[in-house]
Amino acid sequence: MPKYLADDLYAPQALRVLALMGPHARPILPYLDRFLASRQRVDLTLGDLDADMRADDMLLAAMSATREQITR
Repeated sequence: MPKYLADDLYAPQALRVLALMGPHARPILPYLDRFLASRQRVDLTLGDLDADMRADDMLLAAMSATREQITR
């Protein structure tokens, strides 16, 4: 599943599944942490730099929320 975390199409669904798994998804935390700490996260080509940045920010927020769900 880690390979889907950097994919703008599959990441939202993968993150929903991980959040539902809660503490059972703890093995994914190193991947989430690495993604959250990186300066360049996802290489998006939506055709507009602002759209790319918004999509990246939304993915970052979703990952942060998922991490919180897992560690509760």
